[in-house]
Amino acid sequence: MNRLASWAINTAFQSHATAKLRPEIELSAMGLPLLTGNHDQLYFTPGMVAGPRRVSHYFGLTEGAGVQIPTVHGVNESRNRIFSRRLPF
Repeated sequence: MNRLASWAINTAFQSHATAKLRPEIELSAMGLPLLTGNHDQLYFTPGMVAGPRRVSHYFGLTEGAGVQIPTVHGVNESRNRIFSRRLPF
């Protein structure tokens, strides 16, 4: 069977340590058959999110950081640092 369709599933679990500090664990699974030769990838990402801080009357600023750790060997075995900046309104 020839699998050419790409797919991705992502879920995150977040806790409220304080009012502005939230540790989280994220799981990302993806299949990229044209790029990885029919190998699936699974990443585990522990991280921390801080915010929101008020920027204006309508917007806040939320920042986060984590380390993306591959759990399937042989496809991509490098760890990636993830940084995000969000503007919730």
